[in-house]
Amino acid sequence: MDIERSRGITVRTNIASFWLGDSHIGNQVQINLVDTPGHADFIAEVERSLAVLDSVVLVVSAVEGVQPQTVVLWRVLIRLGVPVIVFINKVDRRGADPERVFREVAYRLTRGSGRSPVMLSQVTTPGDREVTVAPRPLDEPSVRDPLADTDSELFESVLAGKASVDQLAEVLVGGWRAGRVTPVVAGSAITGAA
Repeated sequence: MDIERSRGITVRTNIASFWLGDSHIGNQVQINLVDTPGHADFIAEVERSLAVLDSVVLVVSAVEGVQPQTVVLWRVLIRLGVPVIVFINKVDRRGADPERVFREVAYRLTRGSGRSPVMLSQVTTPGDREVTVAPRPLDEPSVRDPLADTDSELFESVLAGKASVDQLAEVLVGGWRAGRVTPVVAGSAITGAA
């Protein structure tokens, strides 16, 4: 829509669908991406869309951080029980601070929700067009420890020094699906850094 282009916001919910997997061996799945309005004036449109989703990627700016509208959307997602991944976008923009935004996510969104935030990205030189983003190893303490707090078996394995990467991955995915873990990743939609 012209108004969406001129104001740089989404007004109406839009859907893009594609297939993922190999159709020749029968393991193909349809992915439906739903882009909902991010502006507070369109929250009713957003709530109608969120009720039918299997999961959500909540996009938060690495510059502006968690906004009041982000908190409203988070509360709706918690009420609906939708698994959420937080994507900290725009790490290449001047003023980007993904670590600060992660702390905001932990304090303003996940605190008290029973969903432990886990930062899965390591961002080098945020705020620079040449920013690099790499995955954090699952057995790194900053990833391992929050996951262990959500699962008693993993906690015991960590204490015994026997936590495997496979066990960590299982707890991450299972905890995300069950609403105990909120994976947080960072990147730049414009440059493709992720």
